[in-house]
Amino acid sequence: MKDEFNNEATYLGDGVYAVLDKNINMVRLTTNSHRVIEADNEIYLEPKVFQALVDFAKRINWLKETK
Repeated sequence: MKDEFNNEATYLGDGVYAVLDKNINMVRLTTNSHRVIEADNEIYLEPKVFQALVDFAKRINWLKETK
């Protein structure tokens, strides 16, 4: 599915959608819709914040390390 800016959106579950916004080089998370105008909430993750989230998931054993 595409958002209103023609970015590919992915449904993650629990009403959360993720989009790579190539114009600003951030991952955008929205709730209840992949379209910004219809979403209840938006969170933008720059690469270092996204990496910190991945590192956190590894630390709490929610994500396996890949080799």
